[in-house]
Amino acid sequence: MIRINLLPGTRKQVSTGGGGSIQGWIVGYLVAAEIVVVVLIFVFLSKSRELNELVARNNSLTSEIEDLESQSANIEEVRGQIAESRSLEEVVNDLQRARYGPTAVLMELSRLLSAGGGPTVDPQRLE
Repeated sequence: MIRINLLPGTRKQVSTGGGGSIQGWIVGYLVAAEIVVVVLIFVFLSKSRELNELVARNNSLTSEIEDLESQSANIEEVRGQIAESRSLEEVVNDLQRARYGPTAVLMELSRLLSAGGGPTVDPQRLE
């Protein structure tokens, strides 16, 4: 036969078998979840800081690359100026050599014709 107790306050506690109540397990899980969330927040913040540093480094390298590209943009113009300068230098050297020959002859002639002058050549070579 089944007995039904209708008297108040004589109710039995429900046991979970492990000696702890269900509320204890729920509190434990919530504390563990909060600890996991806090750890994940710290990991996220550290990775976010690392990402910001890498982005800043990437931006500085990109600006440096752009500066170098802008400096080397007119390299062909500079090479053309250098080639033109070398050709002008060759022309000047040719003119200097052409001018030196007749000038040297006239200076030697002036020394020979002046009073007490003589050739500037070594006397043994002159004989």
